Amino acid sequence: MFQRKDICLLLATKLRDKLFSTVPGCTVILTREDDRFIPLHERTSIANQSKADLLISIHCNAMPTNAAKTRGTETYVMGLHKLQENLDVSRRENASIFLENDHDIHYDTYDFNSPESYILSSQFQSLRNKQSLEIARMVESSFGGSHPGGSRGVKQAGFLVLHQSNCPSILIEAGYISHADEEIYLGSDQGQEEISEMINRSVVDYLNSKFYTIIPEGLAAYSIAPLNEETWVVKHPEESNIGVQALSGSKTIYKVQVAASFKKEIDKSHRLWQQLPQCTQQQESDYFKYYVGCFSDKEAATAEKERIRALGFKDAFLVHFKE
Repeated sequence: MFQRKDICLLLATKLRDKLFSTVPGCTVILTREDDRFIPLHERTSIANQSKADLLISIHCNAMPTNAAKTRGTETYVMGLHKLQENLDVSRRENASIFLENDHDIHYDTYDFNSPESYILSSQFQSLRNKQSLEIARMVESSFGGSHPGGSRGVKQAGFLVLHQSNCPSILIEAGYISHADEEIYLGSDQGQEEISEMINRSVVDYLNSKFYTIIPEGLAAYSIAPLNEETWVVKHPEESNIGVQALSGSKTIYKVQVAASFKKEIDKSHRLWQQLPQCTQQQESDYFKYYVGCFSDKEAATAEKERIRALGFKDAFLVHFKE
C-alpha cells in the first residue's frame, strides 16, 4: 500500500534533480523535504517570498467511486469549477486545511462547498492564468503521449494552494492511486522517473518560451540566451483539450527530439550538429523543433535516442506521432 504523500515527495525530488541537470543555474525550492505537513497558505508564501517564476504542486488523485476504471492525469489551473467533478477534486485537496489549527484565520472568506466562493480567488489569478494554462497544456500534452493512464486534460478548479500565488501556478494530479495498475506505476521507481521526466520536459519547453533558449550540453556550455521583452507573448493553441487519444487504424511513428528553440532557429554550425546531418527542423507556432529519425519500431527509436545522447545531446527524448 503506497502513501500519496510519499509518492508526491519522491516525484518532486526527482523533478528537482532533473531540473538541476537540464536548466543550469536554476533554483528549485521544495516546500518540504521530509514527512511533514505544510499548511496550504505557507506553500504559496514560500513561492511568493522566493519570487518564483513557476509554482508546481504535485499530487496523486483518488476516486471514492468507480475506482477500478478511473485513471490518468489531470493538470489544474485556478478558476471557477465548471464541472461537479472538478469541484469534488478541489474539495478533497483543500480539505487538508482542517489539519491546520488556525485555518479559520487564513481561509475565513471561503465556503468550501460552493463553486461561487472561488470567483474572487480566480480573480487573483486572472493576470497569470494565460501562462498557467500554457504550462498546464504542455504538461498534459507530455502525459498524453507517454503516461500509461493517458491524459484527462487541463481543467480549472479553486485550489487554495494556487489562489494567491504571484506567479504562473499549476496543480498536477499525476495519476489515480485508487486504480490498481496505476497505484503500482505511481509507486514504482520507474514510474516516478518517467513521470518526473515528462514534467521536466514540459518545464524546459515552458522556460524556452519565456526566458531562455536551452540547447544540448557541449554547445557553448548550454547557451542560455535571455529573450527580448517583446518576444514574451506566446500565441496559445486554439484547442482547449490537450488529452491525446489514439485514432483507430492510425499508425504510430517515433522520432528523437534533440532540441527546441523559441522564435529563433538554432545555429547548427557547432561541431556537434555536424554529427547529425539527417536532423530535420520543424516549426510549430513560435517554436523550432529538431528531430532525427522516423521509426515505426519503438526499440529502434530508443536505440537511436541513446546513440544521440552519447554524441553529447544528453537531453534527447522520444516523441511519437499518429499518421
